[in-house]
Amino acid sequence: MYTILNMFLNQFYHMPKLLCFLLLIFLLPTMSEGQSPYQLDRGKESLIIGSSIGLLTVSRIKYRKLEPLTIEQLELLKRQDIFAIDQKATYNYSMRAKKMSDLLLQSSIAMPLTMLAGERSRKDFGKSSLFALEVLLLNTGLTDLTKVIVKRKRPYVYNEFAEINKKLTKSARASFFSGHTSTVASMYFLTAKLYSDYYPDSKWKPVVWSSAVLIPATTGFLRVKAGKHYFTDVLTGFIVGATIGYLVPEIHQIGN
Repeated sequence: MYTILNMFLNQFYHMPKLLCFLLLIFLLPTMSEGQSPYQLDRGKESLIIGSSIGLLTVSRIKYRKLEPLTIEQLELLKRQDIFAIDQKATYNYSMRAKKMSDLLLQSSIAMPLTMLAGERSRKDFGKSSLFALEVLLLNTGLTDLTKVIVKRKRPYVYNEFAEINKKLTKSARASFFSGHTSTVASMYFLTAKLYSDYYPDSKWKPVVWSSAVLIPATTGFLRVKAGKHYFTDVLTGFIVGATIGYLVPEIHQIGN
């Protein structure tokens, strides 16, 4: 299952974004309105997906030009140069925590599928699917671009127990902010928002929203434990992902 999910995730991140964009624009008129709490708009969809493609394109170009750290640069690094609140992460290096955070990331992609469980949301699933794609594209584009602009060194770069070959990769300079945390937060907040709008009187709303907070927070904790990110990385990732996951359906809500 882990391998299958990983293959799916890799395929998603490398799919032709322009083709995806054109397909969605073509399908918009076919999505039934019914008694949906949401209304689609070509202008909004074009802006969100077009901007996301732009962010992804620029981030890919800048990532190709990113230079990995050298041995000489590694020897000059000092933990004392990091924010005090983040220094503890430099002592962490757990492969188990990394694998657990990977599973939470990959499983979060499927969260919008839970909208198929209820009759009202199932009949309007075309919109939920579109919102999920928009959230993933926008969150990925913003996250990736920020990483290649900031070029923050990951905590394990300072850890003497981490393999040297990992420290000499481009990824070692992509710490800020946490993509795992932002993606999980975006998917869970999107799902919680969808559920709340389709079923505003549901008694399960507190459980849904509690999960939307706790699972991304757990993901962030695991990323810090793995030595992949600092506290400020995962905090920022949580805020960014949650905001995107909430706002995409919010701006489509009828009356907004």
